[in-house]
Amino acid sequence: MARKNSPEFECIVAHYNEELSWLEELAPDTIIYSKGNTPASGSWKEVRTLPNIGREAHTYLHHLVTYYDSIADVTLFVQGDAYNPDGRTPPHSTVPVPEMKSRSINSNSTSGFTCFTPVVPNFDQWSGLPWETDPKFRWWFHKNGKTMLRAQLTPAEFWTEYIGGPHPESVWFASGAFFGVTRETVQARPKSFYEKLLKAFTDANHRNPEYGHYVERLWGSIFLDHEGALESRRGSVGSDSDDASRTSQDSDVLRSRTEILLDIAETLPPLPFTQEDFAKKREAWMKEETEAVAVA
Repeated sequence: MARKNSPEFECIVAHYNEELSWLEELAPDTIIYSKGNTPASGSWKEVRTLPNIGREAHTYLHHLVTYYDSIADVTLFVQGDAYNPDGRTPPHSTVPVPEMKSRSINSNSTSGFTCFTPVVPNFDQWSGLPWETDPKFRWWFHKNGKTMLRAQLTPAEFWTEYIGGPHPESVWFASGAFFGVTRETVQARPKSFYEKLLKAFTDANHRNPEYGHYVERLWGSIFLDHEGALESRRGSVGSDSDDASRTSQDSDVLRSRTEILLDIAETLPPLPFTQEDFAKKREAWMKEETEAVAVA
C-alpha cells in the first residue's frame, strides 16, 4: 500500500467495537483499522479492516510497516476508546483530541515522541508479569486471563530478542498506548525492526497475546531508547550549529530517551478523580475480585 507523498499528520485508530464520536474533530486525518464491527466510512479519511489478532500493538505495527517509507510527518496512535470500559483502571488519556494533535506536532522540536496517558508507571518486572499474584493485575487476569495467550518469552527475553542488547533496570511506559511520534523518530530504526516485531504477532495469530502487554510497556523504548534515535536527534540540530549549541542539543537528546515520559506526565491534565479516590476504589474492586475468584 505504497503512497507517493507523506501526509503532514495522521491519526491511527486501533478499533474493535468502540464508539468513535470523540475523534470526529480529527476525522479528515484519521485512518481507522477495525477488528470488529466496521464503522461507517462517514467523514473518516479511511476505514480498513484487519484480522482480530494482536491487540493494538499489531494494529500500530501493521501501519508502521505498511507505510514505513511514506509515513506521515507526525502520527498520533490511539485506541478506540480513551476511557477504559471496565471503569477499573485509569483512562488511557484525559487530553482533548485537538491538543493531542498539536502536542504531537510540537514534539518534533524535542524528543519526537509524546505520550498522552495520565499514568506513566515504572516497569521493572523483567522475569514476568505477575498477573495472578499482584493485586493490581489479579482482577484483570480473572476477567481476561482465560483468553490470553501466555508468552513463550519473559519480558527480559523479549527485550533481548526484539529490542536488542541487555534490558535496562527499568523503563517508564505509556500505559494505554496513546502517543504521537514523528517520521524522523520512526525511521531512526530500520523497517526490518518493526517487521520482526509484527511477525511475533502474526505468528501468534491470537486476539489476546501477552506479547501485546509487553509492547505496550516498551513503546517509549522502541522509539527513544536506542543509538539510532540519538543520532537522529543530533542530525536535526543542523550542520551550521556551533559546538555549544550542539552540545546543548545532545544533552537534551540524552535526557529525552525514556525520561521524557516523566516530564510529559507532569504536564498532563489531572484524572477526573484523585489518586486517593482511585486507590480506594481499586481496593474495593480487589476485594470483590478476590471473593469472585474464591467462589469460582
